[in-house]
Amino acid sequence: MAELKTLKDLKADNQTVTKAARDFVNSLLDDKSFVEMDTYLKGESLADSSAGEGVVSGMGRIDDQSVMIFCQNPAVMKGALGNLHLKKIKKCIHQAVLNDIPLISVIDTQGVRLDEGMAALNGFAAVMAETYELTAPHIAVIKGSSYGLMSYFARYADIVVMLDKAVMATTSPLILNAKAGVDNKPENYGAKANLLSGACDLAVKNEAELKAVIRQILRLVDDKAETADDANRVSNKLNADTDVKAMLDEILDKKSFLELMAGYGEEIVTGVGTLGGMTVGVVANNSKIDGGRLTEKTYRKIERVSAFCDNFGFPVVNFVNSQGVAADAAKEKNGLTDAVFAVIHNYVSLEYKVAVITGSAVGAAYVALASKDLGYDYVLGWEGADISVLDGVQNAEICYTDEIAKAKDKEKARAKLAAQYKEDVTGVVHAAQNGLVDNVIAPGATRPYLIALLQGMK
Repeated sequence: MAELKTLKDLKADNQTVTKAARDFVNSLLDDKSFVEMDTYLKGESLADSSAGEGVVSGMGRIDDQSVMIFCQNPAVMKGALGNLHLKKIKKCIHQAVLNDIPLISVIDTQGVRLDEGMAALNGFAAVMAETYELTAPHIAVIKGSSYGLMSYFARYADIVVMLDKAVMATTSPLILNAKAGVDNKPENYGAKANLLSGACDLAVKNEAELKAVIRQILRLVDDKAETADDANRVSNKLNADTDVKAMLDEILDKKSFLELMAGYGEEIVTGVGTLGGMTVGVVANNSKIDGGRLTEKTYRKIERVSAFCDNFGFPVVNFVNSQGVAADAAKEKNGLTDAVFAVIHNYVSLEYKVAVITGSAVGAAYVALASKDLGYDYVLGWEGADISVLDGVQNAEICYTDEIAKAKDKEKARAKLAAQYKEDVTGVVHAAQNGLVDNVIAPGATRPYLIALLQGMK
């Protein structure tokens, strides 16, 4: 009877201290599907009420699909990382690896338990090594605080989602701000700040939004997205000047696009959506911001979405309208050359890729985003698009120097001669005649054309 009473008390204490974390896990999963692992695990130094080692972990289902999930519990030592805590996380990841099922990591920690020192650091190294073995999707959710090592772990995930009031930093903001001599403001490390720095992919306001986003991601990865949108729908609204997000809304299945890293590197829009129910990655130049030029930030966005698609066998569709590379002294110092090289290298290794040249494809942007010789499976061009080494005005200034010099209205002459050069030399029809573009189509026909193409590539 004494043992039963002890177990009863232990269970009651455990239920109390883990309730918030367990409720959060259950809120993300299908009703009554959670099966917990290592419920009463605890180190000798922790009180009985801390059974579970500050982590709630186990298996469950989302849309009837099996997943592994762990949620750090800040009610136990503020979710601090200890050796057993990390072994429990590693075991959860290992089960995801063994069963080839998605992993949901819910992070809420203030850092490492200092008294466990090297054991905790090595425990974290083991977690990172196990994470490398994952082949199914890994979604990291920053629920509360993510200070120190778990911030690096989060970036290992395929998608990082932050709740609106969560914070993430490489160490405690107290330390960071003390070194910088600024006030300790949570908003400096919150969801918005991490979106703008490119450290997270998505931000959500509440648990309901989080639940919907996780389901959307898993449906996209599982290629189970359903759509009632007409595969043959055409749009008369599209042209080279159409806002990039409006363009994607017209071409992709309605309400299917999940934009990633919004607000970071805004010269380009990236994300995942569907075309005729087929999952695709999207890379689209935003020509209204610095001509859609490539920068070190746009590279990070491209690399992130293309790696996600390559991991799970989805094609990437580029919508190209770029004036080339954003070359200036400041960007050169920020590693622009390496970034542009990395974009090109990234696309060489990408297995499935399609390009639609919607406007101008200039210089290195053309090479990286639309060149058939880089291995693109198919390249489409919109009527009126062009491919050139330099932008239109630069072409005119070099090729028609004398004519511009003699003109009374030099700006008008530049514009006219740039248009003439495009028509005579760089227009997409010339590219098609030289085998650089597979077909030239009206913008409105892009959606049905891409769907037919992707169905043929399957």
